[in-house]
Amino acid sequence: MISGAEHESLVRSALVDHADAVDSLEPSGSSFDFRARFGRRHVLVSVKSIAAARVEALIGRLAEGTLVGRAEAKGAVPMVVVVAPRLGPKSLEAAEEFMVSYAPDVGWGALDERGVVRLRVAAVGLDVHEEGERESAAPVRHSVKQPFSDLNRWLAKVLMKVPRNPVGGGGVRTAADLAEVAGVSRSKAYRFVRDFESLGYLDGRRLVLRDLPSLLEDWVHEDRLVPAARVYVRGLFGPLESSGLGGEGRVLGGFAACEHHGLLHAPYQVPEVHVRAVDAALDALGAGRCDARDAEAALIVSAYPESVFRAASGGVVDPWQAALDVVASPARGLEQAELVRERILAESGA
Repeated sequence: MISGAEHESLVRSALVDHADAVDSLEPSGSSFDFRARFGRRHVLVSVKSIAAARVEALIGRLAEGTLVGRAEAKGAVPMVVVVAPRLGPKSLEAAEEFMVSYAPDVGWGALDERGVVRLRVAAVGLDVHEEGERESAAPVRHSVKQPFSDLNRWLAKVLMKVPRNPVGGGGVRTAADLAEVAGVSRSKAYRFVRDFESLGYLDGRRLVLRDLPSLLEDWVHEDRLVPAARVYVRGLFGPLESSGLGGEGRVLGGFAACEHHGLLHAPYQVPEVHVRAVDAALDALGAGRCDARDAEAALIVSAYPESVFRAASGGVVDPWQAALDVVASPARGLEQAELVRERILAESGA
């Protein structure tokens, strides 16, 4: 295994044949290790490493580099490259799917010590595949590409008793019970059980969440990385509560939902409302778009509408969704989310 000091050199060597120039950065306290220039575009590269080629570790490092890179790039293109002792096709496929789905604006790469090279920076047209040394095929294990898909989020909430709707008073004990409660097909419920069991989150025999602290922590990490889009609005017909909030396709979320559930920990500027369709919500609320500083409310356009709306009650999202809504907020959002998480864990006895 090569030393950590050689990782940056390995990545530089991989990029030098494709960039116009690769050079060092002046000491600035940033997280980037060097710069690659492609014409007039500058790509700032951060090099990470993992000790074992686990998909979760690879994606975790990419996610970490993406979050920091976006914050520090300042007009340049951020890129995060992970070096591992060994990378297989499934790891690379999972990494690519993650980055394309959640960070298409960020360059990424994965290299291993056998010569495998995968580099992609869409902003400059870079797309490199090098296979390295071939090895005999290893047994293929079931992998979960999107553990926090909309469907999986909804079914996990059902098992967290959000909403509280046991089947016939006997609770959810089988995948068929879960399908009935959640209003999904049995095949989708079975797939969820298989996926969450393989991830260690679920006891598949009793259909009980096995490691709720880890599940909630991983879920928070996912939503911190890719916050939901927000549309800021003003000019409501009246106070938000009387402006058609309870209509179809609109539910109160964020800090205001935390307040509704008696869990508010930090002050907030404007209420937030989950909407299925922005234009329809603007018409119903009598509102128009505006800058964040002038807003009376914010509309959240969730990538996970079924999980949000099915678990909502009385025009308000469930407490866990409220925590997820605020977790990326600079206004003490992480503190607020942690308070809700601790309350859920306390109530569950986890």
